[in-house]
Amino acid sequence: MTEITLESPITMGQRTVSELKFQEAVTRHLLAADGKDPDDAAFVLAMASSMTGEPELLLQQLKPADWVQVRASALTAKPAI
Repeated sequence: MTEITLESPITMGQRTVSELKFQEAVTRHLLAADGKDPDDAAFVLAMASSMTGEPELLLQQLKPADWVQVRASALTAKPAI
């Protein structure tokens, strides 16, 4: 499991997320991004959402510095094409 501490925590409603915990990638995480181009942000977002259990809507609020870390963690499971 990989943990990322966000430089800029995200608040949605009354919930604030200050860290993301990425599960080890398995097939179900790839299925969440099925049909999306692995080079697009939508693929990364779907993978990150599936691997962390956080909704895509929340992850869309990431600041660029945090996005770089999330992208790197999500792409560890990117299939070779």
